[in-house]
Amino acid sequence: MKAAFVFYGWPPKAADGITNIQCPVYGFYGERDARVTVTVPAGQLEMRNAGKIFEPVIYAGAGHGFMAHGEPEYPEATTADRKAHDQAWARLKDLLKGI
Repeated sequence: MKAAFVFYGWPPKAADGITNIQCPVYGFYGERDARVTVTVPAGQLEMRNAGKIFEPVIYAGAGHGFMAHGEPEYPEATTADRKAHDQAWARLKDLLKGI
């Protein structure tokens, strides 16, 4: 496995097997998804302390599920979710080019 991409999920914790992670982990989080996004700093610190790569991005104003909710055909899409969707999609494609 060359990379892992996490959308909205909790970052790994040391007890969950951080030592077994052998590839970079790229995170995509919505700023308004407080339940999940609040866990990112601790997860980033644990990964760094274990010598692992965890590169999260928190998208301003976006909520949980922004990739689905930011789709053009989603009727209740907010401007922030649409913008986050577009930025995250571009980031994902750029990261995949490097693999």
